[in-house]
Amino acid sequence: MASVGSILTGFFYALILGAMAFFVHKVLWFVRYRKIQERLVAKALERLREEANTTVVRWDQGADASWSEAALSDQGATPTDYVDRVEAKLRSIEEELRSGHHAVKDLFAKAVVGEEHPESPVQILAVPRLKGPARKVFLALRFAPIPDPEVPDESIFQLEVRSRYGFGRRLLAFVFGAADVVYSSQHVVRMSQDPKVPPGVLLRRISLVLLILLALLVDMGFGIRPRLHDWVEGYLIRNMGMEEGFIRDALSNSAALGLWLVVYGGLYMGLYLFLRWRSGRYLGRLEEMRKHFADQVADIRDQHLQDLDRWAHEYAGTLDDAAALTLNQAAMLVQRSTHRLRRRIASPRLLGLAAEVAVCFFDKLPESSKHLQDVATSHKHSWKHVVWPQPQEMRYQLELAQWRHAWRDIEVCLSTLRGKDPDPELADQLWRSLVRYARMFPRIVPEDLFARLQEAHGETVATLVDATEVDLEELDARLGELADALQRTVDAAGPLVESRIELAIRGMEASVADLASEVLAVRERARLEAMAFEI
Repeated sequence: MASVGSILTGFFYALILGAMAFFVHKVLWFVRYRKIQERLVAKALERLREEANTTVVRWDQGADASWSEAALSDQGATPTDYVDRVEAKLRSIEEELRSGHHAVKDLFAKAVVGEEHPESPVQILAVPRLKGPARKVFLALRFAPIPDPEVPDESIFQLEVRSRYGFGRRLLAFVFGAADVVYSSQHVVRMSQDPKVPPGVLLRRISLVLLILLALLVDMGFGIRPRLHDWVEGYLIRNMGMEEGFIRDALSNSAALGLWLVVYGGLYMGLYLFLRWRSGRYLGRLEEMRKHFADQVADIRDQHLQDLDRWAHEYAGTLDDAAALTLNQAAMLVQRSTHRLRRRIASPRLLGLAAEVAVCFFDKLPESSKHLQDVATSHKHSWKHVVWPQPQEMRYQLELAQWRHAWRDIEVCLSTLRGKDPDPELADQLWRSLVRYARMFPRIVPEDLFARLQEAHGETVATLVDATEVDLEELDARLGELADALQRTVDAAGPLVESRIELAIRGMEASVADLASEVLAVRERARLEAMAFEI
């Protein structure tokens, strides 16, 4: 007789084997269940599509009647055709906008400085219209030529440096300084008549006289000439043995006076040469300016042309920016019309009805349950189904599959149509889907759904045509206003450029005049310095 332990052990192994068999059975049961479920779901969806093809005939007839009442003869067979036609026209306008824009920055600058001479105005932007020809904005690039600045006559460099005194007077002034006192006093009086003579020039002229007076004072204070007389007389006595008498006295006095005059004349001549050197410096500068005057005038013209070219590039950049801004504004208006058109095809009435129907289907699905029990888990099955899946007891899966498919179909359409770029074909598909679901699931959707869909569709197509035509009229008017505004901006360029060119010409003339004034100032300084040493 087996022990109790052996019995328990055998019972434990039997439970293990039974659990394993039960697990294998449940795996096979689940595989079978899933295959039956997939087959039923596919059959349900196929039946849904077959029934859908026969439930939209009445809808299509009513939709065609609504569209025929709302649309004109040339606006397409369906609302989708109408939307496609309008969008194609709006896309062509945007493409024409992009192709009609031409930057004029470089050409404008070349025309301003005279490097280019376009005979006809240049198109800066073409704004197409829905009705009528495109509004083209032209920029005239024919400006006044920039002449070369007027160059002063060569005479401004000419200066004749020649003393009014003859050779005799000059020699007398060098040898006999007292004579220059009279000359200097007359010369200073004559120079003082010019109020522009610098005081330093007068002082330098008077310094010649001061040198004479200084020499006389040194002679009188230190007895230079008597000392020279004694030295010469001693030399004559020692070396020549000349006796006292008239000849020795005359030779001594003459030699002493000559030596004194040589020393005085040398100082006088040195100061004279110094003043003449200062005058020569200005004369050399005047000659240097004469050599480079033409190059300096050319540099002045180039500098003003560079400034004008820089201004022209900056101003032309603002014109290009204005054209680009107009283009972008026009493109955004076109895109706005496209977006508004698509929003009308996905009307709020359509989205509202679709959301309402989606909620009706979702409430029937297990996903909507807020508890552990739902429409699927609470379904009662027979013991045969527990042992092995029975397809006839899984018919409720057909309804669940159809409801889930309808709910997902509506939600996908809604999420796309609520975006920024609704698809007209998808909107038409949603209309037809709602009609199918209204006919196929009368227990799920509201009873008056079909009538509400017909009313909403008629209102949508009427609003689509009327509002779109008004929108296109407004777009046409706005495009014309943008073109007119840009043309006014471009027209203002002519007077501005002419004024700027005039300023450049006046600036060149002023700069050349300043250069000529500098030449005259150097020439005048050379003349005054020459007057200072004139004796």
